[in-house]
Amino acid sequence: MTGTTTTTLLLVQPLWLQNPKSSIDFIMNNNGTAIVVAALSTTTSGCPRPLSTLDLCPKEDLVLLRPVPSSRSRHCEVHGCGHFIASRKRCIGHGGGVRCVMTSCQNGAKHDGLCWAHGGSKSCTKEGCTNRTKARGLCWSHGGGKPCQTPHCLKTALRYGHCWAHGGGRHC
Repeated sequence: MTGTTTTTLLLVQPLWLQNPKSSIDFIMNNNGTAIVVAALSTTTSGCPRPLSTLDLCPKEDLVLLRPVPSSRSRHCEVHGCGHFIASRKRCIGHGGGVRCVMTSCQNGAKHDGLCWAHGGSKSCTKEGCTNRTKARGLCWSHGGGKPCQTPHCLKTALRYGHCWAHGGGRHC
């Protein structure tokens, strides 16, 4: 040998990892004992074989299969705009996304290929109401937003899942 040492590592796995919790072995023999699953040896470079992808060694050998986009690349390409892109590297306001099908209209389409100005929204399902729907076929006035998370509260949530009375609105 030329000075390299070989170390053997034992991978010890608890019984509950080897047998699923729904198996009869786990239910009948749940004593928390560990079982030796495998023995891992080091390579000649002294680096142990990886136990998971996070333990790969050396780190410089990692190869990305696809590039990870930076947060900057997900923003609109127009200088000074901080909105996220919809398509073609632009936000809705700068030409990204689907456009309204009406001639000479450059607004973003909302529903059925139309913008809000040309009827691209659904109407509230309450009789006589012409407002746009917010959620569940209802406008904001008829409870179309998300309901308050506080038990027994029937109001609409404003922020953080709560109505104004339960801390969801801006107070100052």
